[in-house]
Amino acid sequence: MGIKWSDVKIGTSPITNNIYLGKVKPDKINPNLGIWTDKSGDKTKEVLVAVFEHMVRRMRVEGYTGYQLDGYELSIRKMEYDEEVE
Repeated sequence: MGIKWSDVKIGTSPITNNIYLGKVKPDKINPNLGIWTDKSGDKTKEVLVAVFEHMVRRMRVEGYTGYQLDGYELSIRKMEYDEEVE
């Protein structure tokens, strides 16, 4: 039996702040809440690396600089050769 990708979600735990992949079903009492039925272990690093690689490639090809969401911006820029991360 294959994976039904429409059932697979990615989300951040409000308790641990870790990123997980898995299946989510609506809560029976509050359908606005989701209950993880199957989930991976912590995938935070893998997800962030994938997003970073995506943003770098788009920056190089399209001049892309970032995403905006709910009043926040996630941006990317090429650092100078001798520049250090703050």
